[in-house]
Amino acid sequence: MSILVGLDGSAHSAATLGFAADMASALGTDAITLHCRTSRNGSPLVGVEDLDVAAPEWSRVFQEHGVRNRMIVMTGDPRHALVDRAKSERAEMVVVGSRGAGGFRGLKLGGTADHVLHHVECPVAIVPGAGGRIEGGVVVVGVDGTSANRVAAEWSIKVAEAAGEKIQAVFVHDPMADSYPHPMVDNWHYHGQEATEKMVHELADATDVVIDLRDIAGHVVTTLDAVASSDDAAYIVVGAKGRGSAGGRLLGRTVLQLVHHAHRPVVVVPHG
Repeated sequence: MSILVGLDGSAHSAATLGFAADMASALGTDAITLHCRTSRNGSPLVGVEDLDVAAPEWSRVFQEHGVRNRMIVMTGDPRHALVDRAKSERAEMVVVGSRGAGGFRGLKLGGTADHVLHHVECPVAIVPGAGGRIEGGVVVVGVDGTSANRVAAEWSIKVAEAAGEKIQAVFVHDPMADSYPHPMVDNWHYHGQEATEKMVHELADATDVVIDLRDIAGHVVTTLDAVASSDDAAYIVVGAKGRGSAGGRLLGRTVLQLVHHAHRPVVVVPHG
């Protein structure tokens, strides 16, 4: 298996390439670079002359990380190409930039990234910019005690065991909760807090990875983004829900807001 990375020569490609190379190196896996010459409307993304310059540079980055890379150049819609290749190559992760060459000004998440996020069955990394180092670094994991977030936390531990990372698990509660009437007992918890603490303790007992749990009042998206920035985290991990009747993945509001607004890479781990 390998990491599949979509590159189009846009301004986001450098960060996307760096993240994919770092992740592949940390996991000791190969990489597949996929480039589509044309966008979904048939317009060119990167011309032959540009690709002749870009391709050797992309390969050089992987070589410097000690990662074997295979490049695939196609003509067609990059959205469907990435989804199809992820399945046929049995990719363990797909990495794409948050916006590509065909993105609309003002939008934080491009059409290709949005489509891949909703249709790929493996974890997807959305890269808006560079994060901290992966190997030996810190990863922020959003936890709320649900089964989807448990799957995301378990995936994070597996990666951390290979990359020597430290996990900063973050539980975010409603800042207004303290003003609500609640029983005056010592074991009172915020909604989801007890399940979260139990889950994190269970996972921590089963691994040598350092897992710290923080309980912070605030908005989930801005809090996770702020913690990732303050801790110089390599990326943020969150869980996704299962698939809907139309075949697309059902993404919660928090996940969608996070991939639109986070300043560091976000890995969305599927559940179900």
